[in-house]
Amino acid sequence: MRELKEVLMTYPLVNYHLVNQDGSEACTNCDPGHPIAVTWGVFPGKEIVQPTVVDSISFNIWKVIFVLFCFVVFIESNLGI
Repeated sequence: MRELKEVLMTYPLVNYHLVNQDGSEACTNCDPGHPIAVTWGVFPGKEIVQPTVVDSISFNIWKVIFVLFCFVVFIESNLGI
């Protein structure tokens, strides 16, 4: 996470929320009480993700859901469920 933060700090116009998997480390360059707009996201083999609004609380909830989703995909792909 430290390395990513160092890179992001060189882009002062980019807002970010970073959190590690267990939630013990988190940082942002935003006011934690105010939401920010995510304008788009691009992922290999996928369509452009639509705009959304992110705040610190939602970001941490989405992190948990994403980790659980990845765990389910891993189990399904390795156990053939």
